[in-house]
Amino acid sequence: MPLRQALTIGTLAAFAAALAFNTATARAATGCTAGTTATLNVAAAAAVSTGGHSTLGATQACQLATSLRSAAGDICTTPASATVKAKLTTIAALYKTNATAAHAQLVAFLTGVESGTIHGTLRSVSSARRATALCPSVSPTIHLSGASKATADLAAAATAQAGGDDAGAAAARAAATSDLESWADSANPSTVGDWITILQAAQALGDDKLEQSALDGAKTAASKNVKAAEPGGDLCKASSTTKTCLLQANAIAQMLGVDGTDGLDKLLDCGETWSFTMTLAGSGDGGTFGVFTYETGKFIVDRKSKTISDGGGPWPGHLSGNYSCIANGHTLESGQMPKATFQYTLHGKVTAKGFQVTAGSPNVHIPNPFHTTLCKGMGGLGLMILDEFVKHGLPMPFTVPAGATTATFKANEGGAVFHATITKLP
Repeated sequence: MPLRQALTIGTLAAFAAALAFNTATARAATGCTAGTTATLNVAAAAAVSTGGHSTLGATQACQLATSLRSAAGDICTTPASATVKAKLTTIAALYKTNATAAHAQLVAFLTGVESGTIHGTLRSVSSARRATALCPSVSPTIHLSGASKATADLAAAATAQAGGDDAGAAAARAAATSDLESWADSANPSTVGDWITILQAAQALGDDKLEQSALDGAKTAASKNVKAAEPGGDLCKASSTTKTCLLQANAIAQMLGVDGTDGLDKLLDCGETWSFTMTLAGSGDGGTFGVFTYETGKFIVDRKSKTISDGGGPWPGHLSGNYSCIANGHTLESGQMPKATFQYTLHGKVTAKGFQVTAGSPNVHIPNPFHTTLCKGMGGLGLMILDEFVKHGLPMPFTVPAGATTATFKANEGGAVFHATITKLP
């Protein structure tokens, strides 16, 4: 091996050894183990049902656990305030010339931190805003920046140890534990995230009593959150946010070993969800009456009961396009349809060949755009027919073979031209 390469490898090895030693020394100095994370049963969370035969899965469970842990922060790496750093810099310099005086000032510093005469609290940062993957009911409302006394004590421990003051370092470590407990008592923790924040800090400082208390608090909060996240009505018609937060509450409950929602798999078994879109153009011998656009709606297919129900509507639609009145080959009137909106809902049934879906809009109002007597009369007749289709809906048969994820329906009934598409959603 060439000499230069040997020196390079030897230098890197020495640097790595020194880094490991310095890291261990820093941890010993402060009595704080950086990188400590809460123990969570991710495997149990992964098995939480998301409806039918599906489960949350390892990937999402790990992401949830990571969000919860990272939102809690790390007490060992939370910086002390500028005021604290300035005072400790002075004490650190004094250790080099008068260790006895430095120790006395360190003790006075710890007393000042405890009494509140030495402060400089950092700006509080909302963990809930940083941890966007967590629902508000779970996300922390407290932050380790509030435990400024404990972080000041930890910085003092490192200063004392660097100055060779073992007694001062021990006193500072004890003060950090005491001040962390006081902060935990006054922080008013309420969410699981709050308790995990306290738990990880206690674990990092080796405070077994506070760690157990925080774990108990997290379990209680998780149990309450499960109940609070359960909607009062049909879960299948609840918003996606409601479903997500209920799943999150149950997953976190499993992570902490507490009971979740009874029969969650059945509550979330909402069948297959399909999207629906359609255009309906009115036309006849006397002219055309514009186009009705049924914007995207959703319906739920329950193959067991062979029913199709609306998936959370009513859904929006609008009327647009042009109208015209033709008599004896001549256009008597034409123009742009006045703007009009409507709402529709979906229902139907499962058939041997697929689905029969009806889109009805009982409160729709279709304006007659014509002005002359002849055209208004012809238009009124056409609108009566079209009105029937729009209000009550036409039962539309969709052929859906096994495994198919999309289907279309096209028809021309009484001058009304239908073109509808359905697509299975993941």
